[in-house]
Amino acid sequence: LGSRGLGDVYKRQSCWSITPSIGFCRRRFLSTIFARRIRRSWPRSVRSGAKIYGMKGAIIMGCITTYSGEAFNPAQPNPTKIHIADIAHALSLLCRANGHFKQFYSVGQHCINCAMEAKARGYGPHVQLACLLHDASEAYLSDITRPVKEHLAVYLELEGRLQGAIYEKYLTTALSQDEWEWVKDIDNQLLLYEFQVLMPKQVFPQQAHIVGSLQMELLPFEQVQKQYLGLWRQLSQHGEKKGVGA
Repeated sequence: LGSRGLGDVYKRQSCWSITPSIGFCRRRFLSTIFARRIRRSWPRSVRSGAKIYGMKGAIIMGCITTYSGEAFNPAQPNPTKIHIADIAHALSLLCRANGHFKQFYSVGQHCINCAMEAKARGYGPHVQLACLLHDASEAYLSDITRPVKEHLAVYLELEGRLQGAIYEKYLTTALSQDEWEWVKDIDNQLLLYEFQVLMPKQVFPQQAHIVGSLQMELLPFEQVQKQYLGLWRQLSQHGEKKGVGA
């Protein structure tokens, strides 16, 4: 990696944005231009407020209060205020698919299933850990569906910065380009499988390629939270970073 950290690798690869295409890049560019026009229409006091928070983007954002009581600024993530307990708790209460599944199915359960699928495919603990953490930024930014997210240039910038900070703190081993592709493929295959199982109608024509046995039943959020934390502890033991607090 040289001087690049794990967070830099994530932001450079942008492996959880929709696969770039000419149309996607054009929509992202247009959404940025639209956001700038919206900002110009704001009152001067509002525009000044946006600068006070130190953002390049268009959103006025101070701090959110996390489950542990931290005052956390998602736009300027402080690694010392990122806690795995906050991530596990919040993700266990966030519903996938904007709540349109037949039953509650959390982002936390999705992340656990991704880690389980990585294990079933024979991937190492560091890949499993990356799968567990791949949506961790949503604990602070919320889950936004892909068709909407591709139009939100500022959100994508925030997501990349925050997810990079989380990987920088918790990923114990650098992943190769191939391993990042494995994580991305598992995330995409899980999305297909979740829609097959939990949507009341067929959405995608292709079938998901799933190797492992996944937990798709309705689970109490406390159970998901506990399982997420337990899996994180187990996987982190294989290469724990020194001096990193939970």
